[in-house]
Amino acid sequence: MLLAILFVQYDQSRYPDSFKKAQVLLRQSKINNLFWVQLDNFVESQPLEYKSKNHLVIGGDNSLHEFSAWSKGVEIAKAMTPDVYLLMTDAFMAYGNEYQKLLNPEVIEWLISQNAVAGLIDTTENGELFVLQEWTFWYWVRTSFVLIPAQVLELIQDLATFANTDDFCPQTFVEGQIFLNDAPMSRNYQHHLSQWLTKRWHSAFELSPETWQKFQTKLRSILNEHALSNRLASAGMACYDLRALQKLSLQKLSLLENPATFGVKKQLQLCRPSVWQRAKRKVASKLKGFKS
Repeated sequence: MLLAILFVQYDQSRYPDSFKKAQVLLRQSKINNLFWVQLDNFVESQPLEYKSKNHLVIGGDNSLHEFSAWSKGVEIAKAMTPDVYLLMTDAFMAYGNEYQKLLNPEVIEWLISQNAVAGLIDTTENGELFVLQEWTFWYWVRTSFVLIPAQVLELIQDLATFANTDDFCPQTFVEGQIFLNDAPMSRNYQHHLSQWLTKRWHSAFELSPETWQKFQTKLRSILNEHALSNRLASAGMACYDLRALQKLSLQKLSLLENPATFGVKKQLQLCRPSVWQRAKRKVASKLKGFKS
Protein backbone atom coordinates (compact mmCIF):
# COMPACT_ATOMS: atom_id res chain seq x y z
CA MET A 1 0.00 0.00 0.00
CA LEU A 2 1.46 3.33 -1.10
CA LEU A 3 0.35 6.58 0.54
CA ALA A 4 1.08 9.77 -1.40
CA ILE A 5 1.14 12.86 0.81
CA LEU A 6 0.43 16.10 -1.04
CA PHE A 7 1.58 18.82 1.35
CA VAL A 8 0.77 22.41 0.34
CA GLN A 9 2.62 25.24 2.04
CA TYR A 10 2.38 28.98 1.54
CA ASP A 11 3.78 31.22 4.26
CA GLN A 12 6.42 29.33 6.23
CA SER A 13 6.77 32.24 8.65
CA ARG A 14 3.19 31.64 9.78
CA TYR A 15 3.46 27.86 10.20
CA PRO A 16 7.25 27.53 10.48
CA ASP A 17 7.56 23.87 11.44
CA SER A 18 4.41 22.44 9.89
CA PHE A 19 6.19 20.19 7.41
CA LYS A 20 8.47 18.75 10.08
CA LYS A 21 5.41 18.11 12.26
CA ALA A 22 3.73 16.35 9.35
CA GLN A 23 6.80 14.15 8.90
CA VAL A 24 6.78 13.26 12.59
CA LEU A 25 3.07 12.48 12.43
CA LEU A 26 3.49 10.11 9.50
CA ARG A 27 6.56 8.52 11.06
CA GLN A 28 4.53 7.76 14.20
CA SER A 29 1.78 6.20 12.10
CA LYS A 30 4.10 3.30 11.18
CA ILE A 31 2.98 3.50 7.55
CA ASN A 32 6.11 2.41 5.75
CA ASN A 33 5.45 3.13 2.08
CA LEU A 34 5.20 6.91 1.70
CA PHE A 35 5.74 9.32 -1.16
CA TRP A 36 5.91 13.02 -0.33
CA VAL A 37 5.08 15.81 -2.75
CA GLN A 38 5.81 19.14 -1.05
CA LEU A 39 4.16 21.95 -3.01
CA ASP A 40 5.22 25.55 -2.42
CA ASN A 41 2.41 27.95 -3.29
CA PHE A 42 4.48 30.92 -2.18
CA VAL A 43 7.23 30.25 -4.72
CA GLU A 44 5.36 28.77 -7.66
CA SER A 45 8.52 28.90 -9.77
CA GLN A 46 10.35 26.55 -7.40
CA PRO A 47 12.04 23.97 -9.67
CA LEU A 48 11.57 20.27 -9.07
CA GLU A 49 13.99 19.03 -6.43
CA TYR A 50 14.26 15.52 -5.04
CA LYS A 51 15.12 15.55 -1.34
CA SER A 52 15.14 11.75 -1.48
CA LYS A 53 13.69 9.09 -3.75
CA ASN A 54 10.42 9.37 -1.80
CA HIS A 55 10.31 13.14 -1.27
CA LEU A 56 10.19 15.86 -3.88
CA VAL A 57 9.69 19.62 -3.58
CA ILE A 58 8.22 21.72 -6.37
CA GLY A 59 6.46 25.01 -6.89
CA GLY A 60 2.73 24.74 -6.43
CA ASP A 61 -0.18 26.36 -8.22
CA ASN A 62 -1.85 29.11 -6.22
CA SER A 63 -4.54 29.96 -8.77
CA LEU A 64 -7.14 28.13 -6.65
CA HIS A 65 -4.95 27.99 -3.57
CA GLU A 66 -4.57 24.52 -2.07
CA PHE A 67 -7.04 22.90 -4.49
CA SER A 68 -5.05 23.78 -7.61
CA ALA A 69 -1.80 22.81 -5.86
CA TRP A 70 -3.25 19.42 -4.92
CA SER A 71 -4.33 18.88 -8.52
CA LYS A 72 -0.75 19.54 -9.61
CA GLY A 73 0.48 17.15 -6.94
CA VAL A 74 -1.88 14.42 -8.12
CA GLU A 75 -0.53 14.73 -11.65
CA ILE A 76 2.99 14.23 -10.30
CA ALA A 77 2.24 11.49 -7.80
CA LYS A 78 -0.02 9.34 -9.97
CA ALA A 79 3.03 8.08 -11.86
CA MET A 80 3.85 6.20 -8.65
CA THR A 81 0.35 4.62 -8.71
CA PRO A 82 -0.50 5.35 -5.06
CA ASP A 83 -3.38 3.53 -3.42
CA VAL A 84 -4.44 6.52 -1.37
CA TYR A 85 -3.71 10.24 -1.13
CA LEU A 86 -3.36 12.36 1.98
CA LEU A 87 -4.18 15.98 1.16
CA MET A 88 -2.60 18.38 3.66
CA THR A 89 -1.94 22.07 4.10
CA ASP A 90 0.56 23.78 6.36
CA ALA A 91 -2.38 24.83 8.57
CA PHE A 92 -3.32 21.24 9.41
CA MET A 93 -2.61 21.78 13.11
CA ALA A 94 -4.17 25.24 13.36
CA TYR A 95 -7.03 23.83 15.45
CA GLY A 96 -4.99 21.45 17.61
CA ASN A 97 -3.14 18.16 17.46
CA GLU A 98 -6.09 15.81 17.18
CA TYR A 99 -4.39 14.02 14.30
CA GLN A 100 -1.84 12.41 16.58
CA LYS A 101 -2.38 8.66 16.95
CA LEU A 102 -5.30 8.71 14.48
CA LEU A 103 -3.38 7.26 11.55
CA ASN A 104 -2.28 3.66 11.19
CA PRO A 105 -1.93 1.18 8.30
CA GLU A 106 -5.06 -0.76 9.30
CA VAL A 107 -7.29 2.31 9.12
CA ILE A 108 -5.98 3.28 5.70
CA GLU A 109 -6.28 -0.26 4.31
CA TRP A 110 -9.87 -0.35 5.55
CA LEU A 111 -10.67 3.01 3.93
CA ILE A 112 -9.25 1.76 0.63
CA SER A 113 -11.37 -1.39 0.84
CA GLN A 114 -14.48 0.75 1.41
CA ASN A 115 -13.63 3.45 -1.15
CA ALA A 116 -14.25 5.86 1.70
CA VAL A 117 -12.84 9.25 2.68
CA ALA A 118 -11.62 10.20 6.14
CA GLY A 119 -10.40 13.23 8.02
CA LEU A 120 -11.85 15.40 10.74
CA ILE A 121 -15.52 16.20 10.30
CA ASP A 122 -16.81 19.67 11.09
CA THR A 123 -20.50 20.40 11.52
CA THR A 124 -22.91 23.28 11.63
CA GLU A 125 -24.02 24.44 15.06
CA ASN A 126 -26.92 22.42 16.46
CA GLY A 127 -27.40 20.50 13.22
CA GLU A 128 -28.53 23.54 11.26
CA LEU A 129 -28.97 22.79 7.54
CA PHE A 130 -27.15 24.84 4.92
CA VAL A 131 -27.92 24.94 1.21
CA LEU A 132 -25.25 25.36 -1.46
CA GLN A 133 -26.55 25.02 -5.01
CA GLU A 134 -28.27 21.61 -5.18
CA TRP A 135 -26.83 20.35 -1.90
CA THR A 136 -28.36 20.45 1.57
CA PHE A 137 -25.79 19.66 4.23
CA TRP A 138 -24.77 19.99 7.85
CA TYR A 139 -21.27 18.48 7.89
CA TRP A 140 -18.08 18.46 5.84
CA VAL A 141 -14.57 17.00 6.00
CA ARG A 142 -11.88 19.50 6.94
CA THR A 143 -9.64 19.69 3.86
CA SER A 144 -6.46 20.67 5.66
CA PHE A 145 -6.08 16.93 6.30
CA VAL A 146 -8.09 14.40 4.31
CA LEU A 147 -7.48 10.84 3.12
CA ILE A 148 -8.88 9.98 -0.32
CA PRO A 149 -8.35 6.59 -2.00
CA ALA A 150 -7.00 6.82 -5.54
CA GLN A 151 -10.12 5.17 -6.99
CA VAL A 152 -12.32 7.81 -5.37
CA LEU A 153 -10.13 10.59 -6.71
CA GLU A 154 -10.41 9.15 -10.21
CA LEU A 155 -14.18 9.12 -9.88
CA ILE A 156 -14.62 12.74 -8.80
CA GLN A 157 -11.70 13.97 -10.99
CA ASP A 158 -11.49 17.68 -10.18
CA LEU A 159 -10.91 18.52 -6.53
CA ALA A 160 -12.12 22.09 -6.98
CA THR A 161 -15.73 22.88 -7.84
CA PHE A 162 -15.62 26.66 -8.12
CA ALA A 163 -13.03 28.65 -10.05
CA ASN A 164 -14.40 31.97 -8.78
CA THR A 165 -17.14 33.47 -6.62
CA ASP A 166 -18.93 35.41 -9.39
CA ASP A 167 -22.23 33.60 -8.73
CA PHE A 168 -22.09 34.33 -5.02
CA CYS A 169 -20.87 37.85 -4.32
CA PRO A 170 -20.20 41.14 -6.12
CA GLN A 171 -16.92 41.31 -8.00
CA THR A 172 -16.08 44.59 -6.27
CA PHE A 173 -16.75 45.76 -2.73
CA VAL A 174 -20.26 47.13 -2.17
CA GLU A 175 -20.95 48.74 1.19
CA GLY A 176 -23.70 46.82 3.01
CA GLN A 177 -23.85 43.92 0.53
CA ILE A 178 -21.77 40.77 0.87
CA PHE A 179 -23.70 38.27 -1.22
CA LEU A 180 -25.72 38.62 -4.40
CA ASN A 181 -29.49 38.58 -3.98
CA ASP A 182 -29.75 35.50 -6.22
CA ALA A 183 -26.70 33.70 -4.84
CA PRO A 184 -27.38 29.91 -4.93
CA MET A 185 -27.07 29.45 -1.19
CA SER A 186 -29.31 29.74 1.83
CA ARG A 187 -29.45 32.88 3.95
CA ASN A 188 -28.25 31.10 7.07
CA TYR A 189 -25.26 29.78 5.12
CA GLN A 190 -24.45 33.32 4.00
CA HIS A 191 -24.64 34.49 7.61
CA HIS A 192 -22.36 31.66 8.74
CA LEU A 193 -19.75 32.45 6.08
CA SER A 194 -19.68 36.17 6.75
CA GLN A 195 -19.51 35.68 10.53
CA TRP A 196 -16.79 33.06 10.20
CA LEU A 197 -14.49 35.12 8.01
CA THR A 198 -14.97 38.45 9.78
CA LYS A 199 -15.29 37.37 13.43
CA ARG A 200 -14.72 33.72 14.27
CA TRP A 201 -11.86 32.52 12.03
CA HIS A 202 -8.35 32.54 13.53
CA SER A 203 -7.37 35.08 10.83
CA ALA A 204 -10.63 37.08 10.79
CA PHE A 205 -10.63 40.48 9.10
CA GLU A 206 -12.97 43.41 8.50
CA LEU A 207 -14.54 43.84 5.07
CA SER A 208 -13.37 46.83 3.05
CA PRO A 209 -12.34 47.64 -0.52
CA GLU A 210 -8.80 46.65 0.47
CA THR A 211 -9.79 43.23 1.88
CA TRP A 212 -12.50 42.33 -0.62
CA GLN A 213 -10.24 40.21 -2.82
CA LYS A 214 -9.01 38.37 0.27
CA PHE A 215 -12.62 37.70 1.21
CA GLN A 216 -13.39 36.34 -2.26
CA THR A 217 -10.41 34.01 -2.33
CA LYS A 218 -11.04 32.65 1.18
CA LEU A 219 -14.75 32.28 0.41
CA ARG A 220 -13.88 30.29 -2.71
CA SER A 221 -11.71 27.93 -0.66
CA ILE A 222 -14.49 27.34 1.87
CA LEU A 223 -17.06 26.75 -0.88
CA ASN A 224 -14.70 24.26 -2.53
CA GLU A 225 -14.14 22.52 0.80
CA HIS A 226 -17.87 22.16 1.44
CA ALA A 227 -18.65 21.24 -2.16
CA LEU A 228 -16.06 18.45 -2.14
CA SER A 229 -17.77 16.67 0.76
CA ASN A 230 -21.14 17.10 -0.91
CA ARG A 231 -19.90 15.76 -4.23
CA LEU A 232 -18.43 12.74 -2.47
CA ALA A 233 -21.72 12.11 -0.67
CA SER A 234 -23.67 12.52 -3.94
CA ALA A 235 -21.42 9.90 -5.51
CA GLY A 236 -22.22 7.50 -2.68
CA MET A 237 -18.85 7.76 -0.95
CA ALA A 238 -18.91 7.48 2.82
CA CYS A 239 -17.04 10.03 4.94
CA TYR A 240 -15.50 9.00 8.24
CA ASP A 241 -14.10 10.95 11.13
CA LEU A 242 -10.69 9.56 12.10
CA ARG A 243 -11.51 10.15 15.77
CA ALA A 244 -14.52 7.87 15.51
CA LEU A 245 -12.56 5.18 13.68
CA GLN A 246 -10.01 5.27 16.48
CA LYS A 247 -12.66 4.81 19.17
CA LEU A 248 -14.50 2.06 17.31
CA SER A 249 -12.11 -0.76 16.52
CA LEU A 250 -11.92 -1.79 12.89
CA GLN A 251 -12.82 -5.31 13.99
CA LYS A 252 -16.18 -4.07 15.25
CA LEU A 253 -16.65 -1.87 12.19
CA SER A 254 -15.94 -4.78 9.85
CA LEU A 255 -18.73 -6.75 11.53
CA LEU A 256 -21.31 -4.25 10.32
CA GLU A 257 -23.33 -5.68 7.45
CA ASN A 258 -23.06 -2.31 5.75
CA PRO A 259 -20.24 -0.12 7.15
CA ALA A 260 -21.80 2.90 5.45
CA THR A 261 -24.57 2.74 8.07
CA PHE A 262 -21.96 4.03 10.50
CA GLY A 263 -22.94 7.50 9.34
CA VAL A 264 -21.90 10.92 10.53
CA LYS A 265 -24.58 11.09 13.22
CA LYS A 266 -23.34 7.87 14.82
CA GLN A 267 -19.75 9.03 14.51
CA LEU A 268 -20.58 12.25 16.34
CA GLN A 269 -22.24 10.27 19.11
CA LEU A 270 -19.01 8.33 19.51
CA CYS A 271 -16.26 10.93 19.13
CA ARG A 272 -17.98 14.23 19.95
CA PRO A 273 -20.80 13.39 22.41
CA SER A 274 -21.22 16.93 23.75
CA VAL A 275 -21.64 18.29 20.22
CA TRP A 276 -24.06 15.52 19.39
CA GLN A 277 -26.21 16.11 22.45
CA ARG A 278 -26.66 19.77 21.50
CA ALA A 279 -27.51 18.90 17.91
CA LYS A 280 -29.55 15.73 18.43
CA ARG A 281 -33.05 17.16 18.59
CA LYS A 282 -32.58 19.63 15.76
CA VAL A 283 -30.94 17.04 13.52
CA ALA A 284 -33.66 14.50 14.21
CA SER A 285 -36.44 16.92 13.37
CA LYS A 286 -34.88 18.35 10.23
CA LEU A 287 -33.14 15.38 8.70
CA LYS A 288 -36.09 13.05 8.16
CA GLY A 289 -35.26 11.27 4.96
CA PHE A 290 -31.97 13.13 4.67
CA LYS A 291 -29.14 10.68 4.11
CA SER A 292 -26.03 11.19 6.20
